[in-house]
Amino acid sequence: MSADLQWFKSSYSGDQGKCLRNSAAMTDSVNAALEGAIKRRKRASFLGWLAEGGLPDLTGPIERPADTRK
Repeated sequence: MSADLQWFKSSYSGDQGKCLRNSAAMTDSVNAALEGAIKRRKRASFLGWLAEGGLPDLTGPIERPADTRK
């Protein structure tokens, strides 16, 4: 928990608890939105990497190394 949120929680009591619960719910929503945005950006970056040929062709013929046991 961040120091600011901890201070906020310790500053309020009694009827202000409702405000605190709403604040915590808003923090969770913001965190979920940020997490979603990061995941979308990573997914787009990965798909771009794949489109540029990021993975080698794994279905082609097997290339045998030259015999070096001479």
